Amino acid sequence: RTLAGGILFLILTVICSEISFFLNSRLKKPKLTMSLVDYLAKADTSDVNVAGFLDFDSGQIFWRAFTLAQKSGLTEPTTAFLLYCLLSSRDPQIGFVVQRSGLDFSTLLLGLRQEMSNLKQTPVKPAGNFEKVLPLAAKIAQASGKSRISPGDLLVALAEVDNVFQNFLTESDMRQGDLASLTAWRERWR
Repeated sequence: RTLAGGILFLILTVICSEISFFLNSRLKKPKLTMSLVDYLAKADTSDVNVAGFLDFDSGQIFWRAFTLAQKSGLTEPTTAFLLYCLLSSRDPQIGFVVQRSGLDFSTLLLGLRQEMSNLKQTPVKPAGNFEKVLPLAAKIAQASGKSRISPGDLLVALAEVDNVFQNFLTESDMRQGDLASLTAWRERWR
C-alpha cells in the first residue's frame, strides 16, 4: 500500500511540475513576434499589438484596469484607473518603490478613487493620455535593455503622462527622475 501511494505521489508530483513549467514558460513568457527595438523603429505601429510586450504582471494590471473601467461604465480605462491598479497591486517592484520613496501613496490612492468616481458620473468619454502610456513604457523598457514592459516601466511612464500623479510628485518634492532611479535600482537587484 505504501509503495503504491509513493508511486502515485511521485507521478502526481511530476505531472504538477510539468504543468507548472508549461505555465511559466509558455503562458507567462510567450515568444515575441518582434523585439522592442524593432517596434520602436517602425514608422507605422498601428498594426502592432503593443500589449504583447507586457510581462505577465503588467498584463494583469492592465486587465484589472480594463475590468474596473468597464464596471464604471467606461469602454476603456484612463490613466487614473491604470495608476490605481498599479499602486494597489501586490507587485514587489512597486512595493519596493513605494517603500523606498517614503511617500504616502494612500493620499494618492484616495485622489485616484475620487477621480474615478467623477468619471463614473460624467456621460462623456474622458479624454486622457492612456494611449501614450504603452509606447512610452516600451521606450523606457528598451532603454534599460529589457524585452518586455514591467510594472516599474509603467510606473515611470505614468509619472510622465498622468496629471494627478505629476501633481502628487510635485507636492511631495519628488522628481520623475527620482522615481525612475528607484525602479532602475530595483531592477538591477532583481
